[in-house]
Amino acid sequence: MCESDAPGDVVDFLRGYPDRLGKAVFENGSTLDKYLGDGLMATFGTPEPSENDASNALRCAFDMLEALSIWNRDRSAEGLPPVRIGIGIHFGPVISGDIGNRRRLKYSVIGDTVNVASRLEQLPRKLKASLVVSDLLIEAISPTDKAGQSLVKRLVSAGVQDLRGRRGKIGVWIYPLK
Repeated sequence: MCESDAPGDVVDFLRGYPDRLGKAVFENGSTLDKYLGDGLMATFGTPEPSENDASNALRCAFDMLEALSIWNRDRSAEGLPPVRIGIGIHFGPVISGDIGNRRRLKYSVIGDTVNVASRLEQLPRKLKASLVVSDLLIEAISPTDKAGQSLVKRLVSAGVQDLRGRRGKIGVWIYPLK
């Protein structure tokens, strides 16, 4: 878009994106860690973990996909191309706190869990999916969490995948493109 659209159109798009998708983050008990250009990073269970963090993360992803579907219908009516996204979710421990120096201190999370989630977010295009989640996320959703388990049933196993920068492979589940 930056290459071909007017700067005002790019800014409008970048304002509309977090308005729509960021709403799902807050409605599902998440912390919006940061905006990353045309993306965002959200964490669940920070600063206070709960037993529903994994299912909340999965619900958030499906809410984002629904918000995107509605936005794309509106965009289509305006003659604009659809927006496509890829979501990656992993579950595990993180290091959280204020990171930076005295001039610019920011609360954030770091660690292997964050790195794996970032790598999962790169897989949707390769796997022809809109959502990629790790085995660990699936395992973290309690068998007694009926709502969470109904979301899991919407996913399909994609086997084990290599992730850039990691020695071991990781089992993943996808929500295929429709």
